[in-house]
Amino acid sequence: MSANMTVVAVMSVCDVPVFLGDILTSAPFAPPTPLHLPTRGEVPAALPSRLQPVGVSRKVLWHDPNCLVGFAGPLREAKKLRSRISAMGSGKVDVSSIRKLIDEKAVKAYPGLSLVAMMKQGQSWKIMSSGG
Repeated sequence: MSANMTVVAVMSVCDVPVFLGDILTSAPFAPPTPLHLPTRGEVPAALPSRLQPVGVSRKVLWHDPNCLVGFAGPLREAKKLRSRISAMGSGKVDVSSIRKLIDEKAVKAYPGLSLVAMMKQGQSWKIMSSGG
């Protein structure tokens, strides 16, 4: 069974784009080795009782200075998508290619994954999202 990533969000604070993602991954089983989280001890209490913290993972991919993509959902699916985005190469990603990645049909290739993306267009940032 795969671990899940939980939180990723995009918002604007005083007209400045902000991308947030926690690092915790969780699953309905205990980790095979003791887990040392770089956080406070209350983390397990914040999770639903059926989930255990099992690791950490980066949930925001800064592809290049003009493109950020965030993931929430199954870690296995996020890794597949992260590899696909990285293979595009820096500077070769534009709004239409990111829009294709988060299109409803494309997201079905990554079951359960929710995505948010920010692309810089001129002086502004375009925010796109898709739910898994």
